[in-house]
Amino acid sequence: MIVAIGLALMAGCKDKTNQPTAGESADSGAVSGDPSAETATAAIADDESTADASASTDSAKDGETFVVKGIAFTVPDGWIQETATGTMRVAQFVLPGDGGPATLVVTYFGSDGAGPRDDNIKRWIGLVAVADEDTADADAQSKTVSHNGLEHTVVVATGTVSAPSMRPGAPAVAPKLNHTLYGVILEGGPEGPLYLKATGPATTIAAQTPAIEAFIKSARKVE
Repeated sequence: MIVAIGLALMAGCKDKTNQPTAGESADSGAVSGDPSAETATAAIADDESTADASASTDSAKDGETFVVKGIAFTVPDGWIQETATGTMRVAQFVLPGDGGPATLVVTYFGSDGAGPRDDNIKRWIGLVAVADEDTADADAQSKTVSHNGLEHTVVVATGTVSAPSMRPGAPAVAPKLNHTLYGVILEGGPEGPLYLKATGPATTIAAQTPAIEAFIKSARKVE
């Protein structure tokens, strides 16, 4: 199996010239030397793990507007909203599919975010591997585009997705074969960056990609 890293571009979006910043990697330590950035970045992997099966759920209404941290989204048809689990999560959804359900979580780490953009992209890519191959040599690609006054940095990878828990004593989560990770860093909001990550069976994420793109593209600042 080969790790596939692809671009996910929103229709009608215009490219921005902003370049990703450099910084710490969770595996190598904080290059920036900022302990708060290291802690926040590490928490992304924790709070973006698979949702607790016991979380309460509510079917989202078609075209329902969902607002979080000053950003409004339009919820796609068929998505199921759950009660957010984890201290940094502000929202989570179940995305149904024939290959099995996927999960999309939204995390928030305050107005300064969770450290440099590049570090979070590397961390997401680091959660995807194929057998014993090292993803460090993978041709990881990402793209930052602008829409509605917000910047969207998108990265997509398919392979064996792991979700190590950072909570002491928490049971290990088994790696998921043939799964896709679809991550988005949303910057420019009135209260700081949001981090959205969908993970699930590759066939489900592929089928849900138009809905995920529409969800991200719908993001707009609340007046």
